[in-house]
Amino acid sequence: MRVFGPFLLVSLCFVVFGCSAKEGAIGGGAAPVAKSGDDGEAVALLKRSMDVYAAMPSFKADGTFSMTSAGFPTPPSKRSIEYVRPNRFKVVSSNPMGFEQTSVSDGKSLVEFDNMTGMAPRKEVAPEGIATAASMQMKHPMFCGSLLYQFFGGSANYAGLVDAEKSPVTFGAEETVASGEPARTVKFYGRDQYGHVEALIGTKTGYVYRIRYNSEPLLKMMSDPETMKKMRAASESAIAKMEDPKQRSDAEKALKAQPTTIEMKSEELYANLTMPASLPGETFVAKLPEGKAPVDVSAMMGSMSEPPVPVGSTAPDFTVTGLDGKTVRLSSLRGSPVMLDFWATWCGPCVAALPHTQELFEKGKATGLKVLAISNENRETVAPFIKENSYTFPTALDTTGEAGKAYQTNAIPTTVVIDAQGKLVAYIVGGGQAEAIGKALEKAGVTIR
Repeated sequence: MRVFGPFLLVSLCFVVFGCSAKEGAIGGGAAPVAKSGDDGEAVALLKRSMDVYAAMPSFKADGTFSMTSAGFPTPPSKRSIEYVRPNRFKVVSSNPMGFEQTSVSDGKSLVEFDNMTGMAPRKEVAPEGIATAASMQMKHPMFCGSLLYQFFGGSANYAGLVDAEKSPVTFGAEETVASGEPARTVKFYGRDQYGHVEALIGTKTGYVYRIRYNSEPLLKMMSDPETMKKMRAASESAIAKMEDPKQRSDAEKALKAQPTTIEMKSEELYANLTMPASLPGETFVAKLPEGKAPVDVSAMMGSMSEPPVPVGSTAPDFTVTGLDGKTVRLSSLRGSPVMLDFWATWCGPCVAALPHTQELFEKGKATGLKVLAISNENRETVAPFIKENSYTFPTALDTTGEAGKAYQTNAIPTTVVIDAQGKLVAYIVGGGQAEAIGKALEKAGVTIR
């Protein structure tokens, strides 16, 4: 039996949050666009289900997560979800080898920890709702994440669940669930790393009983040899930090057995659904591992009070190369407000934020905003990605690392806002920072409408 299953490369790479600029990571969207291929009744059932979840004052369920990768099935991981509207929740995920991860929000702070890696618990400001939880642990299904959380945002959050540009919404097979309720499979293309999704929804209650997906975007990202190299190095680093010698040894063996080509089919099953659920307040009190104190990472996830490049100082100059092969010097943009977006194709939160970068580029033109997206990857990796996603914002390659060093981008995405005088206005780390970026642009004299 494989210790953590064939997905070890991914699951061990991202044990903290967000993306390291040196190590890969996985990962709302634009308003939905109606497609002629959509089945209106399937869309209606999906939206009705979302509204059912949004109206729940509280919710409790037991679940399992399982996956088949490269032909090898993984033993199911158990998951429990306890939730009180709007933003109190506790999610515990545990695999058969005893690796347990917990994400718990008391409505003010989100605290996350595990029982194996030896890493300090992380604490940050609680999200406004479970649908907007953006920590790595709550975003990735191998941890505590689930596409189910997007249902709690209601039909108003349809674009956060469905990528209407990639595939039509249609019906699949009819089934009868264990309770006797008739159910229909709704097929759609999910946001983030989920790819093609099949959600089994009760036609009477609107409850979600099963979610299946193929993680197509994640597989595309992982097919790049350089990305695989970074992920393996990150896995080796995470394994080396494991405190238990046997667990460390087993993980090392599992990593060596990893196939170089990965295919994935994932399934989430939900049972014992209770709504409303009686959940006392102590449910959402974080019970940390003995001797462990949480590290507050809130500052790292937003506009930093003491960024590596001081606010108000002259923005460090650098030269990067555009996808057209021409050099771009930051100082040549002086006289206009500038937004720098440091990102990479392998970074899920970065990729998720790019539609917002595109929106700011398009809407900011009227006020003279210059946008420059900077990746330290090669042209062969970046250019096809930009073309495939129809992005038109200026994109540059930091192949020498000059820009990254100048702005000390040890974590990405990092957004830097500079005013027309060349002074740094804001240094923002992490995905899901649209509000912070908007405020920073306003300080730089840019109004986005």
